[in-house]
Amino acid sequence: MTTAPFAHPLYDQLVAEAAEPDLADWEYVQDVHQFRLYRRRYQGCNPYGAALDEIRHEATPDLSLGAHDKQLAAGLTGSDDPLYEYKVVGAYADVPAAVLDRVYTDWTFRQNWDVNMLSWGLVGPDLFQFTLKAPFPLPKREYLYCLHKHQITHDEQTHYVTLGAALTDAGNCSGVAHRLLVPDVKPPRPTPGHTRVSQFFQCLVITPSAADQGCQVYLHYFEHPQGPIPDFVVNWALKAALPAFVKNLHDACLRYKAH
Repeated sequence: MTTAPFAHPLYDQLVAEAAEPDLADWEYVQDVHQFRLYRRRYQGCNPYGAALDEIRHEATPDLSLGAHDKQLAAGLTGSDDPLYEYKVVGAYADVPAAVLDRVYTDWTFRQNWDVNMLSWGLVGPDLFQFTLKAPFPLPKREYLYCLHKHQITHDEQTHYVTLGAALTDAGNCSGVAHRLLVPDVKPPRPTPGHTRVSQFFQCLVITPSAADQGCQVYLHYFEHPQGPIPDFVVNWALKAALPAFVKNLHDACLRYKAH
């Protein structure tokens, strides 16, 4: 995985959003350890897909794509159930920003602490395939997505930004046909018996705090369920899986820092 050298204007916007998250139309869900979880109805668009394509190609941002992307994504959701995107805001008081940035995307190390991670592979430059466990009776979930990392200095602080989005059938992250395609990559077919997650995005911004002994965390996330999800699975995710992930990630960072 490479750290994107192309200074896309989205990065400055994300650092500003992480410093003062806009939660005006977001619903508070619950506290998860030292974090707060919010949600809102899915807005029908991937806010990072077009930017990821532009970063990969070091292309000038096309500001006209916003409405097109929204209409396109709205037609792809394929579900009558309410879909939600999430924000997580909080801090790790004893984990330096650089350590969390490394641990979050060290996939080999992650297999040692994330009990739901089954496998991962590099399909192309910054293009990954993941397989994660899902609670019974749901099949394993498979992800094929682009991931980019960037460091930006603002007010003498280094902010760590990670952007990820599913690779669409159009051959890029935005879903806009024939625009900034991922070159020379033939996406693998979905694994039989697995659910391929076709709509997914994440944005993680990590900011140093307390003389860099800890860090502030901002995460914006959406994942299409690709079918009906039983209520007990939603409850399990909120009450058990998410708190366990936050704690296990914290413990992994402390082990990583120690060694």
